[in-house]
Amino acid sequence: ATLKPLAGPETPTELVVARCQLPLGAVLEEAGEDGQGPVVVVELAPGGGADGRLQPGDLLRGCTACVPAMSYPAWQVMLGGVGRPSVQKRLVDLSREPLEQAMAAIRTNAEGSPGANGQVILLVERKVGGGEAPGEPEV
Repeated sequence: ATLKPLAGPETPTELVVARCQLPLGAVLEEAGEDGQGPVVVVELAPGGGADGRLQPGDLLRGCTACVPAMSYPAWQVMLGGVGRPSVQKRLVDLSREPLEQAMAAIRTNAEGSPGANGQVILLVERKVGGGEAPGEPEV
């Protein structure tokens, strides 16, 4: 899959990967006039898990999420066995997902959740040259 910039062709952006400890200490909201745009970082709390890693104006493009899956150990498949339920950490595309979906995906990484270690890896789109809001995203 190809990630096309959400900020629009006139705004130069870059993709940034940030590993953050939960809780993030970030205020997130849906961008766009109708609240149907991508999720954007609005504010960061000093000392939060995202402090120094994210910037206001970053657009959330993806994050890791702990999801139920089946695992198929090679030795088990060779002997005719079937898979077994497990939890795997995967990258989830949040480019067009609502705020509730993004928050749910981030929460799966919290300590105490199955397969989670309290850290989330976030993929954000950032305006080149600073953390100012990258303008109205193309929706």
